[in-house]
Amino acid sequence: MKKRSVFVYIFVILFVNAGNYGAGSFGTGNFGSGEVPVTTTITSSGGGGAGCTYDWQCTGFYPSECPVNRIQERLCINRGTCTGTSGIPNQNQSCIYEHKEPLFDIFLTISPASKETCSGREVNANISLVNYGKVELLDAFMTYSIVDENNKLVSELKDTRSVSEENNFSISMKVPGATLPGTYKLYAQMTYSGNKTALAGESFNVINNDSCKISFNISQYLPFILIGFGFLIMFILIFVLFRKLHQHLEQKREIENKKVTKKQINREPRPERIGFFRRLSMNSERCKKERASRRLLRELERRKKRAERENILLQRIRQEEQKKQSRQQKRKQKKLEKEYKKKMRMEKKMEKGNIISEEPVKSIEKSKKKEKPFSLEEDLRKQRDI
Repeated sequence: MKKRSVFVYIFVILFVNAGNYGAGSFGTGNFGSGEVPVTTTITSSGGGGAGCTYDWQCTGFYPSECPVNRIQERLCINRGTCTGTSGIPNQNQSCIYEHKEPLFDIFLTISPASKETCSGREVNANISLVNYGKVELLDAFMTYSIVDENNKLVSELKDTRSVSEENNFSISMKVPGATLPGTYKLYAQMTYSGNKTALAGESFNVINNDSCKISFNISQYLPFILIGFGFLIMFILIFVLFRKLHQHLEQKREIENKKVTKKQINREPRPERIGFFRRLSMNSERCKKERASRRLLRELERRKKRAERENILLQRIRQEEQKKQSRQQKRKQKKLEKEYKKKMRMEKKMEKGNIISEEPVKSIEKSKKKEKPFSLEEDLRKQRDI
């Protein structure tokens, strides 16, 4: 029973170790995705009389280069039957950290077109920065200088560039207009990592202004010459094609004219050809006529609107006059009705009192004389006259 329980215990421990072996950092960390170091095997027999053995399998120390903390590590796994840690190798070791820094070199090449230049023009150069040391991104402070034969400064330019391993770029520096002819040098200086510098330079010549006026650098104007030549060829081809097309149409027209029969001779004459300038004059005359007709139409519309406005005003005046006359007629009728009522009252009084007064009779006669017959024809005549 004791031997069976010991075997069961060993089997459970091995099962647990086998389960944890694939789930740790070894299966999913750096070793699972990167380069696995070389594995070493160390075998030793176990103590305690159980008859088990230790089988230590260790990876190589990592990282391969000594890190900043100066400690390298490795992983050791027991594949034997023992469960202890007896005889396990060292999994850490100290190392010497070597500090490395970037080391740059600079190369400068003046373009062949700028080897001989004139004062007031630009000097073009190609600069290459190469890192031979530790690769890291840093800022390089660049200084470009033009000096004469006595190392007197003529012109200077500064800028800053980011560089890690290698960088190629071009610069252009203008030679001052008052620079005398002679041999000059273009220097490029690089300052990085505080106090480290790199320097490169090349010489060029400044020639006389008289020869600069005479000299013609065809390389500068070659693209424009090629473009102009290409446009000239295109124009010639278009002209030739247009000419051939015109000749083809003329030949076709002549063939059609020859095929005309005697019956078709009596047809209406062709309209004569009109020249370009005559067509322009005809178009200008037509445009003038159209403008004149548009002006006439606008003038007619204005007159029409003016006449409509005048008719509306006349209608309003006539309506006002008719209203005024109707008011006057109503007033007259009211006045006559009042006088008639007054007369009737007087007659009734006279009949009652047998008194005849002359004054009412005279007033009535005068009112009759003043009254005139009202006619619509006379009003219409007046309105027409107005």
